[in-house]
Amino acid sequence: MYLLLNKNPKFIDYLKDDNLGLLLTPLVSIPKEDTKDYLTAIDNGAFSGFNETKFYKTLELYKDINPKFVVLPDVVADHKQTLDLYNKYKHLEKSFNTAFVLQDGLIEKEIPTNVSAIFIGGTTEFKLSKQVRKVVKSALKQDLWVHIGRVNSQKRIRYALDIGCNSFDGSGYAKFPYKLYRDLGYLNMLLQPTLL
Repeated sequence: MYLLLNKNPKFIDYLKDDNLGLLLTPLVSIPKEDTKDYLTAIDNGAFSGFNETKFYKTLELYKDINPKFVVLPDVVADHKQTLDLYNKYKHLEKSFNTAFVLQDGLIEKEIPTNVSAIFIGGTTEFKLSKQVRKVVKSALKQDLWVHIGRVNSQKRIRYALDIGCNSFDGSGYAKFPYKLYRDLGYLNMLLQPTLL
């Protein structure tokens, strides 16, 4: 499982950890050449306020690094509006592996079938719901990548791992280096095979 950071790699290069990746956003400028050693994904920045112009500039800048997924625009905690935005931006599926964001009010049969990933967004209550667990199980059977946002504690890392997520992000890891070191160590411990 990968911890995706929205921070310049120079901040983490010395860690040399196989479980670190980058979550590129319209809000953080990272030189393209600094991304080459990391698994990368591109977020749309909607959590802080979506800006279409900056989003398209970000896609243009990083289009040839082959990101694992591009998070299509969404509206926090609103499935219906997120689905409307999906219909507006689904043309990006021709150029990128895309992720649809699961939000509160999700109707499972409305999850787009052409995406390569799902991104678990929404409120905390929604993220921890039985419905999300069911959708993740189904997505993994379809070989979709599963990412969960707003993970900022060891308890949430454990939850993400338990339900089968492939990656997660949390703003706390870019803001507070001690959290990154502590929780990256915890993640590595969880991923180690049990010694007999």
